Amino acid sequence: LGTSGRSLVQKKQPGSRAWTSIIECISATGAALPPLVMFKGKSLQQQWFPLDLDPFASWEFTSTENGWTTDPTAVEWLKKVFIPQTCQTGQKEHQRTKLLILDGHGSHETAEFMHLCLQNQIHLLYLPPHTSHVLQPLDQSVFSPLKTAYRKELSFLTDWDDSTIVGKKNFIICYHKARQAALSIQNIKSGWKYTGLWPVSVARPLMSPLLLQKPSTPARPGHSTSRGSASTRASDGWAGLTSEVMWSTPRKASDLRDQLSQYSKLQDNS
Repeated sequence: LGTSGRSLVQKKQPGSRAWTSIIECISATGAALPPLVMFKGKSLQQQWFPLDLDPFASWEFTSTENGWTTDPTAVEWLKKVFIPQTCQTGQKEHQRTKLLILDGHGSHETAEFMHLCLQNQIHLLYLPPHTSHVLQPLDQSVFSPLKTAYRKELSFLTDWDDSTIVGKKNFIICYHKARQAALSIQNIKSGWKYTGLWPVSVARPLMSPLLLQKPSTPARPGHSTSRGSASTRASDGWAGLTSEVMWSTPRKASDLRDQLSQYSKLQDNS
């Protein structure tokens, strides 16, 4: 219920407000690895879990002081989830080599984490800072339907009893159902395609609506906004134009916008 003067009314949802973190990993083939769930607490407690544990047989659980990802939990995820799921015995040499694309969170950059990857033939590729909203497949097509499905499961729970507290037990039950609905092969592959990571497409992330922002002030005549240089001769063709642009990894959002501006000019001249 709400006042007549408001067109939208927010629904209050029950919850303990305890922080819980989850590490998810997907592949370009459309597969999703089992998650690692991190509860807030000194150690895992039996009362946090439902009686039927069969749906969570492949999941991994741990606890941290505040429920956030730590350096040890990142290494634990490698040892318990990623390496066992991807580096199986009996594989040929080229099959044992893996590429892990991840953001620049501090837990991914520790010496122990990187050394463990080196030992298991896992190549690390870090996304540039402040680009996960464009280059992270999970952000593009998985997390949004996952949140929607989770809210739907919460509404089902409160429809039966609005006094039910969404503690750790109800959380993983609702999250499991939402995960089954959201982490589909189609959604996962769409995320990889949208970011241009697979199939590889340089144009897709650069032409993302999230980056196409109109400048607030016009550029000064003769002022170059790109780190690279480009020829404006249309006769050279698209291949000749792009080959003369020296792209560098953007460090800031302004650098990325500068590269996008140069990319748009090349496209107009092609």
